[in-house]
Amino acid sequence: MIRFLLISMLILLFAACDDDRTYTDSEQKDDDTFSDQDTDNEELSFDLTPVTIETAEKASRDMISCGDMIIVCGESEGKGYITAYRNGSQVWKNSPDTYHIQSYNSLACSNGETIYAAGDRYQTAEAPLTAFIQSMDLDGSVKWEKTLDNGKSVSFYALITDAEGSVFAGGRVDGPLGDVTGSGEKDGFVTKFDKTGKQSFTTMIGTPVFDTVQALEMGSDGFILAAGHSAGNIETGEAVNSSESGMQGFVVKLKPDGAAHWKKMYNADSFWDITVFLAGSFFIAGNVTDGDISKAVVFQAGLDGAVKSTYKFPAEKDAKATGISHDGKKNLYITGYIEGNFSTGGKIPPFEGTIPAGSNVFTGIIGISSGELLYSGIFGSDLHDINPKVAVDSSLIPHILYYSLENLTDSSGTASMIRLERK
Repeated sequence: MIRFLLISMLILLFAACDDDRTYTDSEQKDDDTFSDQDTDNEELSFDLTPVTIETAEKASRDMISCGDMIIVCGESEGKGYITAYRNGSQVWKNSPDTYHIQSYNSLACSNGETIYAAGDRYQTAEAPLTAFIQSMDLDGSVKWEKTLDNGKSVSFYALITDAEGSVFAGGRVDGPLGDVTGSGEKDGFVTKFDKTGKQSFTTMIGTPVFDTVQALEMGSDGFILAAGHSAGNIETGEAVNSSESGMQGFVVKLKPDGAAHWKKMYNADSFWDITVFLAGSFFIAGNVTDGDISKAVVFQAGLDGAVKSTYKFPAEKDAKATGISHDGKKNLYITGYIEGNFSTGGKIPPFEGTIPAGSNVFTGIIGISSGELLYSGIFGSDLHDINPKVAVDSSLIPHILYYSLENLTDSSGTASMIRLERK
């Protein structure tokens, strides 16, 4: 687990055919035409009060809404865990104790009926790192499990499902996967399983240097969007890119059969999360280096990958956007971590209140139609609060998941969940 955390911290510090459905230029550029038909315009109150829910866990990785529950996952003292909450109370928990080290890294929900969970684990201290994926009923019982093992290192970090109940898993691999070879030392990849666990395609996404897929989404056209970051250039396949930090964010759009439709590099050091809730658009969260400061950033892009809007969140020191979601009402939920306060003139104004020491968790809610900031806040502990994720439950209550470390070299700390209750 220490290996996994150190790699993650280093990344943070260094930070073809046409589509089956085509969109006109006006649809690509103007999402307001979809507002009435795609969302419920009922007014929501954004007078929110943060309530902390203790998780009794050490490290958190991902969080989703599924049915009427919030599902969280991560790792505690070498044991992977998945826990379901309803209205702030724990419903069930799975925490297998059959592996030397195991971590659940990503979650997905299929049609509000099936939970998918994926991650990586060591069978023994000397064994290769193996990726695994599980299909579960809503009560947490496992229906099937599949593993990917290339004798070296394979990890899952991202999941998404389609309307048929198939699941697409993305991550990072050192070396080939079966008969599919990579481009270099570590490559990103995406693989598909149907709802029975049968695996179909595997697509490598890489360069001769470090590459990773960290997030997946399904576009409104049925194509798969894979987001991550690379020390090279995913578009050209070369081992260098134009980023100041040496790491650069990318999105690759895959056809339903796994073939690449397009590959785009962006003016960002990293991408950690992606969401889709408007036809013709997707939103990606990460960070960009500006001088000596890392700024949290969210891009809105069209189905052709072209950037439509950019939301930057400058702070006194470093900030990174690591989680993004929505509530089905054209409201975008963004979270990440921040050192110090926000800077004057940014999309989120400076926080008026006491800010804990260390790096803290920020949250911003933006109404996409108006561009209005609906809510913002900074909260956390006096330690280093990292890897925040956001999910909105069926009652439209936002939840923020993160964990706190005394030192960034620690293998685990204290995981917390904040429920932003409406007054």
